[in-house]
Amino acid sequence: MSLKDTIGLGRMQHRDDQERILEALRTAGGDELLASLPEGLETRLGRKSWDGRGLSGGQWQTVANARTAMRQAPLLRVLEDPPPASMHGPRNGCSSSTPTGAAWRAA
Repeated sequence: MSLKDTIGLGRMQHRDDQERILEALRTAGGDELLASLPEGLETRLGRKSWDGRGLSGGQWQTVANARTAMRQAPLLRVLEDPPPASMHGPRNGCSSSTPTGAAWRAA
């Protein structure tokens, strides 16, 4: 299944809408992920992908967040074990990948 198909599962009636899928991926902070994939949205995903390793845990989380963003429903973002620095603002780039914007709303 491709990245596009995987994210598109979040809202089946828009699963072929590339603009909505890209918007959801951007909302989830997936610009860097998309740029790293050899075939962009058409890259096939799995346990072992194009490089023999597959996506990291954090990259899979970004894909899951993008699928959730496709639903355009209120959501609560829960960070597991946030670094202590997150309580005092960004430090050493810890918070640089946290998505921002109106799409991330409290449930």
